Amino acid sequence: MTNRVALVAIGETKYDEHWDYSLRDLASMAAQKLYMSIFDRFDYRNIESIFVGNAASAAFTGQLHLNAFVADAIGLTNKPSLRIEAADASGAAAVRAAYFAIKSGMFNTALVLGIEKMTELTVSTQINTVQSSVLDREWEEDAGLSLAAAYAIMARKHFETYGTTREHLAAVSAKNHEHAVLNPNAQFRRAFSIEQVLKATMVAEPLSLLDCSPTSDGASAILLANEDLARKITDDPIWISASAQGSDTISLMARDSLTTLKSVRSAAEDAYKQAKIADPKKEIKLIEAHDSFTITELLALEGLKIYEPGQAGPATLAGETHREGSGIPVNVSGGLKAKGHPLGATGVGQLVELALQMWGNAGERQVDDVDRALAVSIGGTGATSFIHILSR
Repeated sequence: MTNRVALVAIGETKYDEHWDYSLRDLASMAAQKLYMSIFDRFDYRNIESIFVGNAASAAFTGQLHLNAFVADAIGLTNKPSLRIEAADASGAAAVRAAYFAIKSGMFNTALVLGIEKMTELTVSTQINTVQSSVLDREWEEDAGLSLAAAYAIMARKHFETYGTTREHLAAVSAKNHEHAVLNPNAQFRRAFSIEQVLKATMVAEPLSLLDCSPTSDGASAILLANEDLARKITDDPIWISASAQGSDTISLMARDSLTTLKSVRSAAEDAYKQAKIADPKKEIKLIEAHDSFTITELLALEGLKIYEPGQAGPATLAGETHREGSGIPVNVSGGLKAKGHPLGATGVGQLVELALQMWGNAGERQVDDVDRALAVSIGGTGATSFIHILSR
């Protein structure tokens, strides 16, 4: 497979509780923004395929057959479409499927649309039940384990093994909320201090409410194209130089380590090999990391080998991962924690943010000289992870 794959256009809704917009509305809004960005160079009706990332539309909204539903909503009913599910990494899984479809030569273009509408379920216990279904249903969820509790167990083990503290977790939240203030598409454009995070209501010790990502609605879209067509659609294509996936056991009880995300580690090794990256600490300029809970960001950064085990927390507290810090900026969008986490949209939204940064269109949150950037999206507690590396 020799076809190079490029990201050539993006479109996204604000992530929020969209009580006035339906699932169809959100899909249409994201697609329309993408279509308008290329209308003078490419007719959207010539898009050849559609890949939909969605975690749980049947449970949240009662809508099945989402591939056809979305194709209809975005005006491409005569195109082949496919819905991809991989828990809250569904969007990234859809990107990977579209990447292979173009890389293989099967299609010249692919629209990836990640979407979730979670507020159709207005009772928090119902939402929690759906989210916890990404765990092992027989061995974990039916025994009463929630997703927050599972990550709390991982956090406690990290505390015991490496001396990680609640202040380290709170620093992740405070940083990402500060970043989100500058993102007009973020759900929570409000800064919190570390002290405020520490005083927030406890959800699953040691995780407080401000350590957990919110309930969100939203849609994100990207257009991928092969090299020949990419250069006709845009003068500045962004190349997908790596697309990698890693896996682990779905249940925590079956793992030999609760402090290492093996799926991230194995995906990272593959991604760095694909992108010919020898030292990610020096060659990666920006990271969008899955932070469904604050501990997840620390585990992700250590899995990526940006930091040694136990060092991501102190580095975050020291300000290294801040937009203006001394290390690699992480989650300048606000991350899942503050930008929002509409499950199926998130993995696509991470690439939207990286594209904005690489094109120099990120406004007040712009990071200088981003020529290589990485997104890591994690399903559940790390049973599935996807990494995409973008380059110019």
